[in-house]
Amino acid sequence: MSLNTNLLLLNAYSSFISGVFITGLGIFVFSKGPKRKLNKIFLLFCISVATWLFSTSGIYISKTDIWRIFWDRMVYVGVVFIPTTLYHFLTVFCETEKENKKKIYLGYFFSIIFLILSRTDYFVAGLYKYEWGWHTQAKIFHHIFILFFLFCIYLYGKEISNSLKGRKKIRNIGKIRQIGYLFTAIIIMLIGTYAFLSAYGININPIAAYWLQIIAGVIYVLAILKYHLFGIR
Repeated sequence: MSLNTNLLLLNAYSSFISGVFITGLGIFVFSKGPKRKLNKIFLLFCISVATWLFSTSGIYISKTDIWRIFWDRMVYVGVVFIPTTLYHFLTVFCETEKENKKKIYLGYFFSIIFLILSRTDYFVAGLYKYEWGWHTQAKIFHHIFILFFLFCIYLYGKEISNSLKGRKKIRNIGKIRQIGYLFTAIIIMLIGTYAFLSAYGININPIAAYWLQIIAGVIYVLAILKYHLFGIR
């Protein structure tokens, strides 16, 4: 399959720009409330997402397969922590962190295990070549990580569902609006997980996944400006 240089550069710039935006958002939120746990966890989540995006940009600009594989392994330094930091963030926002502490600790434990495994050929090895770029080939432990990620998405759904059911008890209209904006942003971000498909030989350009992170980030910004999300006024 011949490489399309224009698509390659477009993907490289898109992932890099998205990484800059998400990094800036995380730092801004943290700077406005460095002592608030919600802001701290959100920064960790943003760092995880930005690591994926910046490392992805590295894949596209690399000149050899060795460096492409190196940067794709760097992708997972961030990706393996996305499901856990997002779940942790949701529980803090929904004020259910205490009852979910065991799940949060287990999440970080498994994220660290997957981080270690991602350094090996049992997680990813070799490259798929597409007209828009490259992606390492998923192996056995990558499959298990996907199952872990899917289980985390199930947990997100439970938190979101329970929070939406409890909206009637919330008298603060601003809090209700925050819930709507926040959950919309998270759902948009998660649509970007379709980028995993290229690790399984499915030829779908992941460029939309990068721009979806910016769209979600804009929704966070709107929630901050209109309804003081993260306690920012």
